[in-house]
Amino acid sequence: MKQIAKLAFDFLQLMGFELEEKDPLFGMCVRAGVEHVRSQINSQQIPADLTMATVYRIVGEYLQVVLQSGNITPEQMESAVGAVEKQIKQGDTTITLAVKDDLTAQQRFDVLIAHLLNAGNTRYGAFRKVRW
Repeated sequence: MKQIAKLAFDFLQLMGFELEEKDPLFGMCVRAGVEHVRSQINSQQIPADLTMATVYRIVGEYLQVVLQSGNITPEQMESAVGAVEKQIKQGDTTITLAVKDDLTAQQRFDVLIAHLLNAGNTRYGAFRKVRW
């Protein structure tokens, strides 16, 4: 579980979130994410093939709690989901992309959270143990 927590911690830092390793909210999200995956596969051990699915679940749980509690700024949301590039210019060459950017940063953040929370859901069946 420590390896999974470290991967999730690193993932959040790569997304631009500043948190401490002993953050109680992060610890709760780690426990909730691991418990969710364990209950889905009915096992006390998380197989190596589900490591990243568990990491995504933990990150999604953390981002959802931070969003729902109002402890995230619009700048942090924009940093997490990134801006959509509409034009690329290098030297004397310009490429304009046909990008339809109808989603706000908040909506893109919501889509990201939904993706992270559901990543791996289709893979649980391969590891599920029958409960008697």
